Amino acid sequence: MMELTVTSATIALASKSAQFLSTDEDVLSKPRGSDAPYKIRNYTGFDLNVWAATQEEDQGPAVKLVDGEESPWRFEDPITMRESLAPEGSAGIVGAKLEGSGFDTIDRIAVNREGETLYNLKPRKDKILHRLLVEVRLGPDNVKYITFRSPLLVENNTQIPVEIGVFSPEEGHLLKIEKIPPGEGRPAPVGAAFMHSLVIRPDQGFGYSWSNERLFWKDLLKRPTRTITCKGESNDQSPPFYFQMNAVYDKINPLTSAYPYMRIRVAAPIELQNLLPYDFKYRIYDKNTKKDWTNFLRKGGVSPVHVVELSHLLLLSVDMQDTVFKASEFAVVNSGAQGDFRRENVLAVKDDQNIQLNLKLHYFNVPDSGGAFKVTVYTPYLVLNKTGLDMDIQSKTMFSAAKSAAGQGLRTESNHGTQRALPYMFSYPSDDRKNRAYLKV
Repeated sequence: MMELTVTSATIALASKSAQFLSTDEDVLSKPRGSDAPYKIRNYTGFDLNVWAATQEEDQGPAVKLVDGEESPWRFEDPITMRESLAPEGSAGIVGAKLEGSGFDTIDRIAVNREGETLYNLKPRKDKILHRLLVEVRLGPDNVKYITFRSPLLVENNTQIPVEIGVFSPEEGHLLKIEKIPPGEGRPAPVGAAFMHSLVIRPDQGFGYSWSNERLFWKDLLKRPTRTITCKGESNDQSPPFYFQMNAVYDKINPLTSAYPYMRIRVAAPIELQNLLPYDFKYRIYDKNTKKDWTNFLRKGGVSPVHVVELSHLLLLSVDMQDTVFKASEFAVVNSGAQGDFRRENVLAVKDDQNIQLNLKLHYFNVPDSGGAFKVTVYTPYLVLNKTGLDMDIQSKTMFSAAKSAAGQGLRTESNHGTQRALPYMFSYPSDDRKNRAYLKV
């Protein structure tokens, strides 16, 4: 009879072995200990001491992290775990202490399950019981990330780096500045999350000052959705930089009314996506301010628009490059605060023969963003003629004769004596399901 003992290290080894055999990664070049099953992150605003809570004192591993630092972590080395054959329940508990904070040690913090857990920090300061949040998440690399932070988190859902500043009205200056990469989040410091407000701006290289509005957690409970405005530092003629902000919190949880336990999500007011087979220049016109902005967007790309407010009536026009089409007519993409107009789903363009092609607009409302949305420009049909012969396409509706389709002046491209099929955009005049297309070679 054979006895087989399986520990968490066995499972981790099997998972890592399968990943190693299926990739070309050079594992031998990595330093020893870099593949630890855990990573500890310190975003508390203080230096952090973490140690494994074991029955034998001074026997477990320990680490000290400065604010913003992360370190690989394991509770026991594989040899010790194999020799002791400790059950699963004896691991996964750590202790922590915030150096220089004046708070007591937290002895037993469970990190073996995913989720968020709040711990009270004692003693009280100015009759306020502050909290420490420990977040455990399993990353795509099969490593558990243990994050020590405050319950107030700012998430950057834009495509550019964003900076947050902790503002103290008593001292009149910023206590701390933190940069948040796109798609990531950073918390306010422990303790300061309750007492101080936050200001936001795009990365310093963009040349914009801090936001006019200060974000204090109690004010966000009353008005969670806001438009954040940042003005240019040097040039007053430059357009303001706008963020769409929304505070997300559990309204049922009574703690949220007494302590800042929320996520502040920052996004671009509008994102424009180009799913056409050609690059285009786009133009956004603000009906309220009578101003417009132009930019270039490559095919398949996404462009954030930070120069508009969602309370205004906004129109969109595109001009496809290297095609026979002219600039499109304007289409309403945002109805504004009044709501007198509806969003339009069709973007009409005409070729040099004044034959119309109806491009489509698809809208996706970003969840929990306070109204931010993505608009995608695409063609209803895409035709590739790989026959090597000229082809004529006509569209026919139910009660009309067949008509030539738009944009048939450019079909193939010659390159070193060979012809390459170019994508051809096609649409019907209407969305009737009885429409038909005629092809003639």
